[in-house]
Amino acid sequence: MEESQIFRTLSQDSLSKGLTALIQRMGQQDEVDALWWLIDLNAYKKGMYHGWIPEFMDQCRPMYHTSKQKYVNRECTFTSFTTVLRQICNYCQIPYRYKVKSIHSQHQTLYMIQLPFFLTNVDEKEKEDDLG
Repeated sequence: MEESQIFRTLSQDSLSKGLTALIQRMGQQDEVDALWWLIDLNAYKKGMYHGWIPEFMDQCRPMYHTSKQKYVNRECTFTSFTTVLRQICNYCQIPYRYKVKSIHSQHQTLYMIQLPFFLTNVDEKEKEDDLG
């Protein structure tokens, strides 16, 4: 594993699982391909309302190098949150894409993140185990 200038040397598993749990809570699953999840301004507002994003940022803080903790310490806006998402996706090699759309004469960035198949199945199995 290549050393990261942003993250401390650690397992990518913990970052991937934390990101997967957050996105499944607040994101909207793509209707065509269930592995892709939409993160937009509405998902961000939902995550902030429920306190999921600040909790996620707190969990990520120790994983960042001290000099790079500015990314998780600063005020959490949609832009700063998506910066952290992109950093984690790049580090964990999670595919994502984005599109800038004009909605009511304002530009909005929509992110589509492809969650790892093995992580989404593990989470569903854990939910089934909790129910049954």
